[in-house]
Amino acid sequence: MRQFYLVFSIWNAVRTELSWTHYRTLTRIENKSARLWYMNEVMSKIGRPVH
Repeated sequence: MRQFYLVFSIWNAVRTELSWTHYRTLTRIENKSARLWYMNEVMSKIGRPVH
């Protein structure tokens, strides 16, 4: 939970379309731009890219 807060401290950035499992995986990615790339990949697969 602490790691989740540190990585996604801006609650508006949290996407409701992603599951807790997605976020647990994303919090392990230290590079912020790589994490955003993976978020975009997941969101594009479900039809909603992150901007």
